[in-house]
Amino acid sequence: MYSTCTLNPEENSGVADQFIRDNSDFEPFGLPLPESIRREIPERDNQITLMPQMYGTDGFFIAAFRRK
Repeated sequence: MYSTCTLNPEENSGVADQFIRDNSDFEPFGLPLPESIRREIPERDNQITLMPQMYGTDGFFIAAFRRK
Protein backbone atom coordinates (compact mmCIF):
# COMPACT_ATOMS: atom_id res chain seq x y z
CA MET A 1 0.00 0.00 0.00
CA TYR A 2 1.02 3.55 -0.71
CA SER A 3 -1.04 6.34 0.81
CA THR A 4 -0.77 10.10 1.17
CA CYS A 5 -2.88 12.85 2.70
CA THR A 6 -2.58 15.12 -0.31
CA LEU A 7 -4.37 15.65 -3.61
CA ASN A 8 -1.15 16.35 -5.54
CA PRO A 9 -1.03 14.02 -8.60
CA GLU A 10 2.79 14.13 -8.71
CA GLU A 11 2.98 12.83 -5.15
CA ASN A 12 0.15 10.36 -5.68
CA SER A 13 -0.32 8.59 -9.00
CA GLY A 14 3.06 9.87 -10.18
CA VAL A 15 4.87 8.07 -7.37
CA ALA A 16 2.67 4.96 -7.63
CA ASP A 17 3.24 4.69 -11.39
CA GLN A 18 6.99 5.20 -10.96
CA PHE A 19 7.06 2.48 -8.30
CA ILE A 20 5.60 -0.03 -10.78
CA ARG A 21 8.05 1.02 -13.48
CA ASP A 22 11.01 0.67 -11.10
CA ASN A 23 9.95 -2.55 -9.33
CA SER A 24 9.21 -5.34 -11.78
CA ASP A 25 8.61 -7.80 -8.94
CA PHE A 26 5.40 -5.90 -8.04
CA GLU A 27 2.13 -5.44 -9.90
CA PRO A 28 -0.93 -3.24 -9.34
CA PHE A 29 -3.53 -4.81 -7.06
CA GLY A 30 -7.11 -3.70 -7.74
CA LEU A 31 -8.85 -2.02 -4.82
CA PRO A 32 -12.21 -3.62 -4.04
CA LEU A 33 -14.37 -0.63 -3.10
CA PRO A 34 -17.64 -0.73 -1.19
CA GLU A 35 -20.64 0.67 -3.04
CA SER A 36 -20.62 3.73 -0.78
CA ILE A 37 -17.23 4.85 -2.13
CA ARG A 38 -16.81 5.78 -5.76
CA ARG A 39 -14.01 7.19 -7.84
CA GLU A 40 -14.47 10.90 -8.47
CA ILE A 41 -11.69 11.13 -11.02
CA PRO A 42 -10.51 8.60 -13.63
CA GLU A 43 -7.84 6.38 -12.08
CA ARG A 44 -6.34 2.94 -12.42
CA ASP A 45 -8.25 0.25 -10.54
CA ASN A 46 -5.45 -0.04 -7.95
CA GLN A 47 -5.70 3.67 -7.06
CA ILE A 48 -8.28 5.97 -5.51
CA THR A 49 -8.32 9.61 -4.48
CA LEU A 50 -10.78 10.49 -1.71
CA MET A 51 -12.02 14.04 -2.14
CA PRO A 52 -12.80 16.12 0.98
CA GLN A 53 -16.13 17.42 -0.32
CA MET A 54 -17.42 13.88 -0.89
CA TYR A 55 -16.63 12.16 2.41
CA GLY A 56 -16.07 14.92 4.96
CA THR A 57 -12.41 13.97 5.36
CA ASP A 58 -9.08 15.40 4.33
CA GLY A 59 -7.95 14.52 0.82
CA PHE A 60 -6.35 11.08 0.63
CA PHE A 61 -4.74 8.92 -2.03
CA ILE A 62 -4.37 5.15 -1.84
CA ALA A 63 -2.60 2.75 -4.20
CA ALA A 64 -2.31 -1.02 -3.76
CA PHE A 65 0.37 -3.37 -5.08
CA ARG A 66 1.28 -6.99 -4.63
CA ARG A 67 4.49 -8.88 -5.06
CA LYS A 68 4.40 -11.19 -8.08
